[in-house]
Amino acid sequence: MRRDIVFAAETQGSVDADWFAALDWLVLSPKPPSSAMATDWIAMDACLGVAGSKPRCVLKVVVFDDVDYGFAREAAERYPELPIYLQVGNPAPLNSTRSSDAPVDEDDLRRRLQWLIGKVADDRWFAATVLPQLHVLIWGNKRRSIEGFACGIVNRIQHVSSFIKECSSPGRRRVRMPHRSPR
Repeated sequence: MRRDIVFAAETQGSVDADWFAALDWLVLSPKPPSSAMATDWIAMDACLGVAGSKPRCVLKVVVFDDVDYGFAREAAERYPELPIYLQVGNPAPLNSTRSSDAPVDEDDLRRRLQWLIGKVADDRWFAATVLPQLHVLIWGNKRRSIEGFACGIVNRIQHVSSFIKECSSPGRRRVRMPHRSPR
């Protein structure tokens, strides 16, 4: 039977819910040390427990600095069966009193992304997938409703494509990461 709808949820892993088992995807995104929030690994284990074997589970960690990177390594070691995605952190909303008005510093994001890619490559951590925070590139720091999704994506997809091409353009350090299929 063909299903036209895929259900996914992202959680920091602090509260488990029985309905996780009905999902197609469950993204566990523990908060790194830069968030000043402690990760409750027992609660994260409970999230995986209630999810069972049904949803494809992955880890996602936002990385701002070396301490967050070390945290991501620890999370990956704790859950070696889960694919891990690293996203470079966007400091703009953290440095603004009104985060939705803060401009996105794409040059800074590019430098941070290149730093993270270089760190992963230098460590030969080929199991990690490094990505920018696409929502930041598409919408900036604005919070949008679902109605804004279609307009935002149409207006920004070309810009995001250019950003990614520039990050991997000749003269930049190029790293080819092997693809890992979700379990």
